[in-house]
Amino acid sequence: MNLTHELNTLLFVFVTLNLLIWPFYPAWREWRHPSDAAALTWLPATKFAATEASDLPTAAVPARTPRTSMVLARLPNAQPWGMRGSRIEGDCHLPSSSYWPGSLVITGSLFCGAHSVVEGDVKVYGDVHMSPGSALLGAAFASALVLEEDASVQGPVVIDGAVKLGSGASIGSPDTPTSLRAKQLTRSDSAHVHGHVWLPENRAGA
Repeated sequence: MNLTHELNTLLFVFVTLNLLIWPFYPAWREWRHPSDAAALTWLPATKFAATEASDLPTAAVPARTPRTSMVLARLPNAQPWGMRGSRIEGDCHLPSSSYWPGSLVITGSLFCGAHSVVEGDVKVYGDVHMSPGSALLGAAFASALVLEEDASVQGPVVIDGAVKLGSGASIGSPDTPTSLRAKQLTRSDSAHVHGHVWLPENRAGA
């Protein structure tokens, strides 16, 4: 009886030790005889080539973006709004030949001076009036929109009321078409909308 008990105990210890030690055997074998001791083989330097700056793709820059002489750091009565954006209570007037490097949310109307540029989007509760040569590089959401001579909007345009395009004015471009939604569109013969035009009331004038 005692002999049988001792044999069972030894068998139990043997099995237990095997179950505990065996999982570590591959690591011990690798430690004793490493299979990846050789140095890594590097690809020859000739396999890599430097990319010149001229070879990198560049973002399309609107050909008619006017040159500006004054970058605006802030606007009167403006409060921070999101990333690089500002919210203005009431109307907003951008000086001529100025550049605003962000988006705008305006509870009144927006008046862009001649050859001024807004880099971001504009959400205007009133009207947007863009003087000759001014440019909006983002989208426009407003009650009404007037683009005077050679003024332009690059992004989508969603207007609750009427849109009026003066001589040479444009929405979108041949390389970057966009969309226009408004109740009414009036344009001169030399004005262009590049992309999709949706007039729910189907009233377009020239």
